[in-house]
Amino acid sequence: MSNPYFISLDIGGTKINAGRWQNGVIESNAVVVFDALASENSIINFISEIIQSYLNAESSPVAICIGVPCIVDEAEGTLKDTVNVPAWQNYPLKEKLEDRFAVPVYINNDVNCYAFGEFLLSESCSKNFVGVCLGTGVGAGIVLNGELYSGLNCAAGEVGSIAYLESTFDNYCSGAFFHREFGANGKALAELAESGDEVALQAFEQFGEHIAALVTQIILMIDPEQIVFGGSVASSFHLFEKPMLKKLKLFPSQDVIKRLLISKSENTNSALIGAIKLFEEKHSKGVLV
Repeated sequence: MSNPYFISLDIGGTKINAGRWQNGVIESNAVVVFDALASENSIINFISEIIQSYLNAESSPVAICIGVPCIVDEAEGTLKDTVNVPAWQNYPLKEKLEDRFAVPVYINNDVNCYAFGEFLLSESCSKNFVGVCLGTGVGAGIVLNGELYSGLNCAAGEVGSIAYLESTFDNYCSGAFFHREFGANGKALAELAESGDEVALQAFEQFGEHIAALVTQIILMIDPEQIVFGGSVASSFHLFEKPMLKKLKLFPSQDVIKRLLISKSENTNSALIGAIKLFEEKHSKGVLV
């Protein structure tokens, strides 16, 4: 195939980032609002329209590669119990899209795609790190010895479902926290915090403390060399970094904290690249047909 290309989508709880990868780069991409509460028919048609907009009239893509916010049966491309997209319960997304476009479709968890893409794109990324996405929910992707570790059922890294306080980390380490506790979205509160608003600053103080609790859990489970925060809420990293680090001073072994690198992602398309590279890796090993 001359000048082959891929189409890649990163589907979140409120937005979809999509683009075409060609000549070694994401040549064009856009972020669109996604109605995760829509019907199954509306969602598949909406996603298909996005894919259609990136097709080259002269040739088909090598594959369509997609990150989704849930546990995935990677071989079958079936979505399992998607919390933020009610219509996707044991949903055969791979089959549906392959029927429509007649090209291979690869699907993995969105944060797995983000973490693997971050590992490939960032020169400062260690071989043993955890990528944490803070968005509509919170999830983690785990890279060990330079390889994505997704577990037996592609369920590794589902940190948002871990019990915390009277609920789970999903309700304290994502945009849901700001809506529930302060009645506003994180972006609006960040703008207020930048102007010195005391209530907004307090919101990020509390958020940083909850993130510290999440980091503590990750350390105790995985003990990585590095944690890299991504996702829409991570754009406010500078507002919750100090309270997070202050709370981490309570961790029993401060040597562990001193050796742990914690940073914010500087890459906007990690998940798009990660999905493509995971497809290529699996395909080259004969895991995918």
